[in-house]
Amino acid sequence: LTSVCVFDKQHSRINKNIANGTLLIYYQTIFDIHEVYARKLRKTFLETDFGLNDFKEKYRSMTEKNNNDLLNRIEEFRRASKLGQNKETVKQWAAKIRNELQELYQFKKDY
Repeated sequence: LTSVCVFDKQHSRINKNIANGTLLIYYQTIFDIHEVYARKLRKTFLETDFGLNDFKEKYRSMTEKNNNDLLNRIEEFRRASKLGQNKETVKQWAAKIRNELQELYQFKKDY
């Protein structure tokens, strides 16, 4: 089992007319939060002893919890940063998420 986090450059959501450094960091941080949770899920997969009889239930439970945690974290970031308008909060979150990525480095997947 694995978890993949992918960015599709063809479907970028940033309007080039309003793009600025803070907004780019904001969207990069959202992507990085997704990557943190992809790594957390990979870690969970590797640490779990899947049995033949409970594989589906364990998988469903793990992915559901991970996805709920991810959505809550994204919402927390959006709210705290006022959708990217609070420059200092965006910078603080970016640094915090970079640290989390580093802590989960061994679960990084090169695509």
